[in-house]
Amino acid sequence: MSAPGPSPSLLIISHACTVAVNRQPYADLQALGWRVRVVAAAELLQDGKIRAADPQEPDAPTVAFLRLVGHSPRTYRFAGLYDKILSFRPQWVIADNDPHSILALQLAAWKRELGYRLGFVSCENLPFTLGPLWHRRGARGLALGIFCAAIRWRVRPQTDLLWTINDAGTRLFRDAGFARVEKTPLGFPDRHFVADSVARTATRERLALKGPVVAYFGRLSPEKGVHLLLDALEGIDAPWSLLIDAFMPSSAYQAGLRTRLAQPPWASRVQWIEARHGEVGQYMNAADVVVLPSISTTQWVEQYGRVAPEAMACGCLVVAANAGALPELVGDVGKLFPEGDVSALREILREALIDLPSFHALRTAAAKRSHAMLSSSAQARLWAKTLC
Repeated sequence: MSAPGPSPSLLIISHACTVAVNRQPYADLQALGWRVRVVAAAELLQDGKIRAADPQEPDAPTVAFLRLVGHSPRTYRFAGLYDKILSFRPQWVIADNDPHSILALQLAAWKRELGYRLGFVSCENLPFTLGPLWHRRGARGLALGIFCAAIRWRVRPQTDLLWTINDAGTRLFRDAGFARVEKTPLGFPDRHFVADSVARTATRERLALKGPVVAYFGRLSPEKGVHLLLDALEGIDAPWSLLIDAFMPSSAYQAGLRTRLAQPPWASRVQWIEARHGEVGQYMNAADVVVLPSISTTQWVEQYGRVAPEAMACGCLVVAANAGALPELVGDVGKLFPEGDVSALREILREALIDLPSFHALRTAAAKRSHAMLSSSAQARLWAKTLC
């Protein structure tokens, strides 16, 4: 009997992995027998403040914390990255970064010498060729289009796999001539997002929440459509409370929401929270309905919407606009409404708030779908199968 071969190996380069919770899919891949290393930024500039990386966690892949030179994902680079790849000699190097970037250009240039297969994870869902970029952004878009075209010419032949996170991105990169394009979830940590009756009771008691709870999690910005949720709730006579995440940084839009919600009858029905990512699951368990009322603009269309699978995994009814990638995540186990349609959103919410028990089967199916297809363990299984 021949001896088993060496375990497959992956080096993932990700500024997102500066935050420990984002390393979970790679920990799950390691648990499947892969040798995994992570490159993350030693610190990041976020909202004008320097954030130090979360430390190495026990039983997690080894993380190399490198200095990030520059701030834009298009142009930044990791100091000392070449040496880390050389010392590990992985079979795969995957950058959690768009291939239209200086980092991609570096990795493509080193590929033959260091002997790895090369992949990228892109969130893109808007056309990146010259015409559409010119139409969206004028002269700056034209300059970006030329930059992307020049990088793509060098990087595309060296790309063995391109992960996208939405159907639009899959079509765009296939049309752009990338040989192998597959879709991946952005897996949420299974242990943080799961239906938990104990957490539900404790969180509701701590926040003095009673009756049906509608919740919004995520950025407070106009394109996220929070004002539409408020407009919809105003016309519902049934009992409800609103749980809303005071997502930082503050903005004029957020200030406007706070002013509105400080007035009667909102003040007695609204609970503001500030949740770190590891705590969000507890607040989702306290909610019954989670709403994602996103609105597409010429510059932005919902690329993913992490809140949807996280809330589904916690047993919430997810109500989402039919915008961007949200229908891909929610499927037939949530409720969708035409984006911007306040009346349609109001009717869905009214039905849910009046008779929540009738949605039990849908919420149970949503939790099963989310853990099976959209969790960190599901992402790890998909990557292990696809990369072999």
